[in-house]
Amino acid sequence: MKNALLLAFLAVSINIFAQSSGLFYGSYFPVANSTQNFHPGLVQEYLTATRLLAEQHSVLGDNYQIKDKKWSVSMFAGFSVMGPGQEIKDQMSLQFGDTRPAFDGWFFGSVPAAAHPQHTSYPIWNFEIGYRVFKKNSLSLNYGQLTNTLTEGHDHEDSLYAWEGNNLNLRSDLAAISLLYIYDIGWINDELSIGPVIGFYKIYDSDVDNSGSNKAEIKPGVQLGYAIAFIHGRSFFLKLKANYTWLPNATIGPYSKQMAWTSGINQTSVFEETKVSLSTLGLGLSVGWRL
Repeated sequence: MKNALLLAFLAVSINIFAQSSGLFYGSYFPVANSTQNFHPGLVQEYLTATRLLAEQHSVLGDNYQIKDKKWSVSMFAGFSVMGPGQEIKDQMSLQFGDTRPAFDGWFFGSVPAAAHPQHTSYPIWNFEIGYRVFKKNSLSLNYGQLTNTLTEGHDHEDSLYAWEGNNLNLRSDLAAISLLYIYDIGWINDELSIGPVIGFYKIYDSDVDNSGSNKAEIKPGVQLGYAIAFIHGRSFFLKLKANYTWLPNATIGPYSKQMAWTSGINQTSVFEETKVSLSTLGLGLSVGWRL
């Protein structure tokens, strides 16, 4: 449609120029004399073609080539810089203290043990299905991880030997489903998003499943996002995304670990009940296709 309008615009422009200059006198553009070179009808055609081009550009914008592609699918991968993992580590420091077991592995292995507690954050992912409702307005349905961490604590307060003690390894997994409204700002192929989110939080001992600790807790909240498209093609796109998700705090614990050691001591370690924040900030790349 736009190409046809451009051709019509050029044809009318050439026609006006030809009849006003007399360059094609006696040919396809007949000109009787110089006083009859200017035709008001041609001016009207020129203005009409110009108006149609302006309207077409206004409706379709710079991305007119993707006007018929309303659906999209994308995959996000990145990491979380917030979440409950760090708070769990801080609580373990308060309750168990900062300890360093003698060695990791069998007997007196060659690898010194790391200081405990320690916190490990794993990559997160998200799957998105989008639908463009209007030129600058879209909706998206998302499901994926908000945070995925492992916090390892060590308690050997009652043990006689450095290699003894209880290890409490808490795995913290926060997944979510969200429905977002997306507004295309259009300054630098960037967009804003906002919408409700439902979080599913699960925390459990990765070594021994404590009673009831693996049940997911449902938390409603709100998600805000910002994205910049580095590649914005007809079918393929690549975005840098940042998503902040607010969720209510969660109460975790108590968790206990009991073990009998070679020294004959039966040690019980308890991680007391505590509150942690579930709000997260995820950063990463999103790659997708328009359908």
